[in-house]
Amino acid sequence: MVAKSELIPSWFKLTITDWSVLIFPSLEDDNLGECDATENQIRLAEESDEHILVLEKRNETFFHELVHAVLYEMEHNMTNNETFVQTMGALLYQFIKSTGLTKLNEFVIPETFSLFAMQWKVLVYTKEEQKKLDNDIPLDFIGGSRETLGELWYVKQTTEYKDAGVFMSVLVRTILKAFDHPYYKNRQFCAIFSRLLLQAFKTAVYA
Repeated sequence: MVAKSELIPSWFKLTITDWSVLIFPSLEDDNLGECDATENQIRLAEESDEHILVLEKRNETFFHELVHAVLYEMEHNMTNNETFVQTMGALLYQFIKSTGLTKLNEFVIPETFSLFAMQWKVLVYTKEEQKKLDNDIPLDFIGGSRETLGELWYVKQTTEYKDAGVFMSVLVRTILKAFDHPYYKNRQFCAIFSRLLLQAFKTAVYA
């Protein structure tokens, strides 16, 4: 059965792989969702023996399984870390929900969003303005966050897609830092993870 939620796509792409999203009346072991890297499928339960999934829970489960899929494509062992996947998926959904987005392929950088029970502002700087920022920010950084102020900033790039890529990378790094995961210092991980996440959003197809 094809996914019916407005937010959940029927299909998306990661690297060169086509992924499908399917909803079934129930899944094995009373699971709410599963990510099958062999079949390139995300499967969600419409209901099971003990759960009747409302749309909110199904959306959150989709983001959980999407994180699994991204990590599978990265061939990263964190895909087996359910604590990491659950936290990242829940916070990504919290972010998306706060923007009011109803279709992932319509994603644009928001002016404000909610995360960790606080409101955030998004600031955009030119390269010249970046040079006037705090002295402790290296010039090769093209984005960052000020958690105490609820500000996420990035330096304007040459295209909207590149802007979105930088923004998403900073968002991922901010989320990782918030739950004190050491990967927030790993700029390569944040860049690859966010690039694949953005690709999934932009290639999302709705039946």
